[in-house]
Amino acid sequence: MDIWRLYKKLEYRAILLVVGANALGAGLVFGFLRFIYPLPVNISPVQTGAQPIEVLTFLAVTTFLIALGFLLGPKNERKLSIWVRKLAEGQARAEEIPDDVRKVLLQTPHRTAITTLLMWGLASVMFSFGFTYAPGGFSWEPWLAMMTGVFLVGGVLTSVIVLFGIELIWRPMLPYLFPSGDVQPFRTRSISVLGRLLIAFLVVTLWPMLILVFLSLQRARSLLVAPDPVIVLRNLVVMEVFILTVSLLFSVSVALFVTRIITQPLRFLQRGMNQVEKGDFKVRLPVLSTDELGYLTGGFNQMVAGLQQGERMRNLLNLYVTPEVARAAIEHGANLGGSQVECTVLFSDIRDFTGLSERLSPMELIATLNRYMTMMIAVVMEHGGMVNKFGGDSLLAVFGTPLNPAADHAARAVRVALGMQQALVAFNAEQRARSAPELQIGIGVATGAVVAGNVGGQERIEYTVIGDTVNLAARLQEKSKELKQTLVLHKETFVQAQTVLGLVPSAQQSVEIRGKHQLVEIVLL
Repeated sequence: MDIWRLYKKLEYRAILLVVGANALGAGLVFGFLRFIYPLPVNISPVQTGAQPIEVLTFLAVTTFLIALGFLLGPKNERKLSIWVRKLAEGQARAEEIPDDVRKVLLQTPHRTAITTLLMWGLASVMFSFGFTYAPGGFSWEPWLAMMTGVFLVGGVLTSVIVLFGIELIWRPMLPYLFPSGDVQPFRTRSISVLGRLLIAFLVVTLWPMLILVFLSLQRARSLLVAPDPVIVLRNLVVMEVFILTVSLLFSVSVALFVTRIITQPLRFLQRGMNQVEKGDFKVRLPVLSTDELGYLTGGFNQMVAGLQQGERMRNLLNLYVTPEVARAAIEHGANLGGSQVECTVLFSDIRDFTGLSERLSPMELIATLNRYMTMMIAVVMEHGGMVNKFGGDSLLAVFGTPLNPAADHAARAVRVALGMQQALVAFNAEQRARSAPELQIGIGVATGAVVAGNVGGQERIEYTVIGDTVNLAARLQEKSKELKQTLVLHKETFVQAQTVLGLVPSAQQSVEIRGKHQLVEIVLL
């Protein structure tokens, strides 16, 4: 909904609440003044009727006081409406709203309730004077007693309803004025949760007790001097029914308002926590108050923002290092050192990459490499491999390290090598469709002992595998070009993988490998 339309809608509701609550309070006060106080002594209360002139006078005075309350009420709402209009028309951003304008919205419930209470103080003086004044003289004691009763019956209850009702009505505007949810600087300008509960408790329990004690003592004194005590007793019954009705009416109203004020943010928090549990770190909750619950909601938003930032960092970390390395670093820290294990190493390289670089522009070259590596990495990860290094156009993957242990690491590496060949066929089909150069690769796979762990210094470390097996895989990849083969397997790799995959070799031979003093047995598929 447009913010201006929302503002006017809430303003209309607030006016209805203030008028309605005061009108209801005025009706109760009229009933109190006419039928409960003063105490009938010689006639039955049911025979006492309200005169039309009394009703009209009471309505006129009530209307006047309500209008006066609006006229004397807070004037700063004008500033708020101006800024809301600016927000609606795009002339300003929420961050540009001055703090004193934000305070207007936060202080509106309190100021409206105080204004209502002051108007009821004036009303109690006027009504009690009108009902106790007699041409023969004026008595202070009945006037003070009636004024106190009017203030307790109408003023206190109406002001409490206005306080909680106005806060609930204006809550939907808070997220627009506090988009970041930072309510900490304004916490002192709100009634705490404990304060609300105390107000509700006093209205629900202490208020009816005070009225009951006040009127009961008055009637107890009247019983001692009344010519007909039955009339006083009948009035006592009417009084008790009146107090019970008013107590139930306002107790339920206050309970509903306070319950909603407290439970509404808690329900939002519960829903937000459920979304976070499902992995949704984009959830943000509206801050609906500046009390403890508002502060808690703002803290929840900051926490989720931190989780979202952490998730972003984790995803970025997984892009720059393998997920297994990232997870190990997060869970166990990054200590230097390693352990010796037997694993399988796969090394692949794009042939004639220099010529490819000459034919493609730098942007085309990097785009081609990214698409190629995306397909190859997917094959490696599908079979539980871990991409350990990129060397421009080359890729080093390991199987069976402490970070991705697997008893069948040799078979997994061979599956990946065969899968990479199939992926290359699909990649070259895309290249032909793009009228782009096709790629040829060489793959070498070796199995043996390596040292796997963190290598580097205190400022910069890298998880890697070191050993003759790594060098052998790289040399076998070089040998694949000389042998005009795409894939060359170390015999140890073939032996271990054959028991799992049932491989059938096309050739086995012993070849010279650069850097090796002895011949190395290889297998071609």
